[in-house]
Amino acid sequence: MYGPDGGFITEASGGSSGLARIDVSSLPQTGTYILLAMDSGGGDTGNYGLSLQFVQPSCAEVIGCTTDLTAALDHRAEMDAYTFEAAA
Repeated sequence: MYGPDGGFITEASGGSSGLARIDVSSLPQTGTYILLAMDSGGGDTGNYGLSLQFVQPSCAEVIGCTTDLTAALDHRAEMDAYTFEAAA
């Protein structure tokens, strides 16, 4: 992953399952980022999937204590994000 200024930020980590994950808790800049997708050796071809999930409230659905929710995970590596307010 490269930032808006073209600087390298991080690379994917994954296991033998064929899934890779880029875990960035905060982005350093506002702007357009670049993700490069390739196989680990650079010699294979085939289909792949890509999903982008924000765990910050920017894409999260707000739920309350009386909310009844039903949802589904339709894609591999999909995450549904929710926020709620609570008193300590």
